[in-house]
Amino acid sequence: MEELPNSNKLNDDNLTQWYKMSDNEAADDAKFYVSELKKYSEPMLEVGFANGFVLTELLKSGIQCDGLESSEKQLTICKQNLEASGLTSTLYNADFSDFISQKKYKTIFVPRGTFCLITDYNLAKNCLKNYAMSLELGGTLLLETFVPWNGIVSSKEKIWKIGSKVTDENSGETFIYSYCESFDLSEQIRSVLGKYELFADGELVASRLDNVKSRWYGINEIKLMLQEAGFSKVDYKNIFVKNQFEYSTLFTATKLD
Repeated sequence: MEELPNSNKLNDDNLTQWYKMSDNEAADDAKFYVSELKKYSEPMLEVGFANGFVLTELLKSGIQCDGLESSEKQLTICKQNLEASGLTSTLYNADFSDFISQKKYKTIFVPRGTFCLITDYNLAKNCLKNYAMSLELGGTLLLETFVPWNGIVSSKEKIWKIGSKVTDENSGETFIYSYCESFDLSEQIRSVLGKYELFADGELVASRLDNVKSRWYGINEIKLMLQEAGFSKVDYKNIFVKNQFEYSTLFTATKLD
């Protein structure tokens, strides 16, 4: 993290507030998962619930669901959001690759490419094994992944793109998120340098830089990893399809052994 010249550092609270305003995909995710998860059995566990947008909508729809999040900050925000909505859920704060639940779930789902944020291949495989150990016999894992094809085929190093831009109608402040991508094709690693900027009266007043890495996987690669982790009946479908290069893939796998 670092500040940009001639600005104050954008703190976590401000960042979360503005990011939530600009995250238009969260509503689509929540609508999709509420509809999709009605096909599966409770109790459920969401891995990587962040500020709890999807989890909150699931609980409102009557689906019994707990949550796992590695970020203490996001955990606190989610608790506040649930309390404000009069909802309750068991929330765990632990590293995704180390967590094994003593409570067995019938459905575990990992939305929004959270799994791709585990860039260490061995940790990723261990994570899938832990999911299997946290499921009841016959339980289902739903795992959403993505391959950044659009960025790979069109990427030019050090070219900044606008990710989102929103303006607060009350304060008149404007929040702009822009990013620059780079790709390690041999290791299947995507690095995103994100720039968060807050403007008031046309002047930059706060900013922040953040570097996030993720790993992408091929379909057969994920299927083999799931089978090795103890899953069978692995299936998949493309979701959130925008064009031939932009879509997520949702894998479903059953623990039978």
